[in-house]
Amino acid sequence: MLKRIQITFFLLIIAFASYGQEQRDSSTLDIEKFVTRQLAAQNIPGLSIGYLKGDKMWVKGFGYADLENKSFATEHSMYRLASVTKPMTATAILQLVEQGKVDLDAEVQTYVPYFPKKKYLLTVRHLLGHLGGIGHYRDYDKEGHFKYPKNTKESLAVFQDWDLVVEPGTQFNYSSYGYNLLGAVIEGASGMPYGVYMRKHVWDPLGMKTIVMDDPRAIIPNRVRGYDLSNGKLQNSEFVDISSRFAAGGTRASVIDMLRFGKGLIDGKVLKPESLDLMFESMVTRSGEKTFYGAGIGTYPINGRYTLSHSGSQQETATHLYIFPYRDLVIAVAINLEGADRVQFVSELFFAVTGEEWEVRQYPSKDAFLQFMNSAFVFGRSYFEKHGKAAIASEAATAEFLNAKTLSEKELEKRLISESVKPSPAYEKVGSLIASKLFEEFGAEKLDSYSNTGAIGFFADYVALSRKSSFPKQLRVDETLASRIEALNMSWEKTNTPENRRIIIDPSTDLDEFSNRMRQAFAGEKVYPDHSATMLDAVRSFAARGKFEQAIKLGALAVDLYPQLDETNTIYGVLMILSGKNVDGMNALRRSISLDANGTAGPRGLLAVAGDLVEIRLYPQALMILKAAAELHPGSAMVLYRLGDFQQRSGDKKKALEYYKKALAIDPDLEVAKKALAELDMNQR
Repeated sequence: MLKRIQITFFLLIIAFASYGQEQRDSSTLDIEKFVTRQLAAQNIPGLSIGYLKGDKMWVKGFGYADLENKSFATEHSMYRLASVTKPMTATAILQLVEQGKVDLDAEVQTYVPYFPKKKYLLTVRHLLGHLGGIGHYRDYDKEGHFKYPKNTKESLAVFQDWDLVVEPGTQFNYSSYGYNLLGAVIEGASGMPYGVYMRKHVWDPLGMKTIVMDDPRAIIPNRVRGYDLSNGKLQNSEFVDISSRFAAGGTRASVIDMLRFGKGLIDGKVLKPESLDLMFESMVTRSGEKTFYGAGIGTYPINGRYTLSHSGSQQETATHLYIFPYRDLVIAVAINLEGADRVQFVSELFFAVTGEEWEVRQYPSKDAFLQFMNSAFVFGRSYFEKHGKAAIASEAATAEFLNAKTLSEKELEKRLISESVKPSPAYEKVGSLIASKLFEEFGAEKLDSYSNTGAIGFFADYVALSRKSSFPKQLRVDETLASRIEALNMSWEKTNTPENRRIIIDPSTDLDEFSNRMRQAFAGEKVYPDHSATMLDAVRSFAARGKFEQAIKLGALAVDLYPQLDETNTIYGVLMILSGKNVDGMNALRRSISLDANGTAGPRGLLAVAGDLVEIRLYPQALMILKAAAELHPGSAMVLYRLGDFQQRSGDKKKALEYYKKALAIDPDLEVAKKALAELDMNQR
């Protein structure tokens, strides 16, 4: 996904206060400082965050649940859960399967007879994995803003007459409507209203005491008020009745309830082991491609960890639930600002609790050999965490990947691409084998430590282990590959120090000192930590505060340290153009395009930048970026159409007409341009 580059020039500093459920300890003090700083830096009114590990729960609220009345966010604050509702709905479906009331492979009309049949068979299993071909929002301006309550039939009526967007089973297509249909399956199979079934069979058994179906008319204690940003300023969220999203995102709850749900799943309190296995395993398309989404929950591993997660986003809220079964750990966060970044808070709390880095990235990140190592580490260690064994029937099956002297960069790259769609790719087999051998030799604590050393330390230790005389000869690493791994590790151990691994950049950071330290630490090294994402987030934050000098200085450092990343070049280029240094800016954008023609400086990427600037009413700046995009991508019909649309909105109909015609000359079938041109011609008559 292209990362949208948001530059906001207004910042409201939010006062805050916080209350905790338990006495603070040294680990949570760090997260408190981090949250406090980020609330002020990112216009976040309030949030609640917490973890549940074993029997220990820590939950705390920060900032305001209600700005107007200065009500503080607490551990009991009630947020809209949005799509975090989906794994709860999936849990209910799997319970009904266990009871023999639902067949996963039966067509949905078995339980919802009033839902129209489609061209293809649509099953309950398809819906659970977003493989049903049900569309998502078609016209969000209409479907996302319902003001009045809807019952189940009315909710389904919104989309029930649509054709399927793809044949079921062939493609992952995320759909909240599909989960509404699952809510109707629950009602049809159980004979109970959705909320009643959930209360009796899911929420109450898990001790989720406060969760409710969201109702704007009901008195809900500790209800949080939601906000969004407009023109850089906070305002109350639009009122929307979300009963139409009942089983997909229609609940309201506290972070405590989110934690209890996650812990209840991994403890097996409401589902049998075989149901949990199905829920926690990535589904696959008919062609065998993994979707990294199981039955109602995401399954993509993070930094080699077996991870389950689901996010939620809608009017009034932004939520995220993370489950780490191997660590018996659940983390949840809920924020009352639409579109807020949740992962930053989860990752900091995860580190505070476990001492493990959320993610370890190396530069150069696009090196094929490093990519293979990282893929083996991420997918292999997580496989071993989940299954407790390697993903192979015979150890000899991985020998060719450990002993291939002729494994060139191109061959390796081809294997990475060709293997990536398989349910159990070769690099997963290699990584899980390495994890199993390291576990046998060093134990669980050592295996966990690779969260901080990443793939390079993981492979380097295996190389050393494989040199022991007792180690199976067919699983020893070829000396050519071993020497390459050891050379990388020598450089990595010098650069991946605790000081260099964890960096914090905020308004108090001395950027000159920071720049000198980073340049000296990484100069001349083969590999070093990739902090580009953190640095670019700080660039955006500086720009949002109007501190362009700092933003440009840090952007320049990001390009110097990570010149082969299109993202660093794009953001630096955008900053240069917005600062009036058009030549430097265009050169940076051209470098970005040379690295990835479809990346962040591609047509879609620059249109996203211009769109962000329009959203915050920085129209002259948006026009600058659109003109740059048109110069860089003269063959993009969509860029020319957007430039014409912008000119029309600005009142220059002559220019708009010119750009619409240019767009249609490139793509005569571009419907939006044809429609805009027809409307413009009609208005000029």
